[in-house]
Amino acid sequence: MTSGLPPRISTTRGQFVEKAYSAQLELAALPRLRDALEGDTADIQVEMELGWDTHWRRPSMHLIMHLKLSLQCQRCMQPMQWSSQVENHLLLNSGSDDFEGPEAMDIAQAEEGEVETLSLIEDEILLALPLVPLHASDTPCGKTEVDEIAEESPVDNARADNPFAALAALKTKH
Repeated sequence: MTSGLPPRISTTRGQFVEKAYSAQLELAALPRLRDALEGDTADIQVEMELGWDTHWRRPSMHLIMHLKLSLQCQRCMQPMQWSSQVENHLLLNSGSDDFEGPEAMDIAQAEEGEVETLSLIEDEILLALPLVPLHASDTPCGKTEVDEIAEESPVDNARADNPFAALAALKTKH
């Protein structure tokens, strides 16, 4: 595996190089991602393998990203740590034809026969972010009032007999 990432990947058949790369990315190189995060620290490990897809006759990229990012919880508005492993297989299209490819694969369109590596990786990370980041349910932020009431009240016994009895038990709590 070669360290570092190439700035651009040529999708032209004669210039495309099959190779594997590994890199630790700095947040400064990903300005759109930096704007989506809480704080200025991130741990982003990328493994990228470039190959030729013989079935579709196109260059392809197998991308694995190990992410540890700081996001803002949308429940308590405090920072939270989010970790994920994102894996994607992309076909790289030179952009000279209207290739649609398989529905199960993403296609990266190349501008003038080249794909900007960091821009593509940043796009994939942004797509992997949760729509609404929330702390886990086992944290103080993750417990809601409804959860606390359910733990405290004897509603479980009432639910078995009559579902409206559970509502009556909740009504008497407030």
